[in-house]
Amino acid sequence: FFFSSRRRHTRCREVSWARRCVQETVSKAKSEAKALKISLDAEKEKVKTQAKEFTELKNKTEKTNQEFLDKQIKKDKILVSTAKAKLAKIQKDYLVVKNDLLVKIKKANAEKKQIDDDVKLQKTKFKSLTADFKDLKTKLAKDYKDCLLYTSDAADDTPCVYLGGRRLIKK
Repeated sequence: FFFSSRRRHTRCREVSWARRCVQETVSKAKSEAKALKISLDAEKEKVKTQAKEFTELKNKTEKTNQEFLDKQIKKDKILVSTAKAKLAKIQKDYLVVKNDLLVKIKKANAEKKQIDDDVKLQKTKFKSLTADFKDLKTKLAKDYKDCLLYTSDAADDTPCVYLGGRRLIKK
């Protein structure tokens, strides 16, 4: 009986030793798990902080981009309005110049018509005077048909005839 009880005691002792080993291992595992959980929680906090910073940076960037775009749009609107104003002024100046040119063209056409009418009138007068001159020439030719002009031999050397002085033209 002594032997059997000793065995039991040995067994119990082994069981309690195994139990202690398991408990120590479990305790160690729990503390490692706790440390890992703390580390994981710290990493989660880090990630949350980085995500928050990223979101803030993203919002700030979007806000900055939007402000930049708004400024660009404002500048572009100013440029467009300035260009429209310049275009309107150019169109207005063009119309003024065009109207001035049309007035000048009408005036020039009226002057041209007046000049053409004056030229026609002068041509008509010239034809009339030419006809009158021919009639007068014909009449003078009949009246002075037999008139001779006497000159000296010296006058034959010159290209013209001197009618002044002592010489008289007789009929």
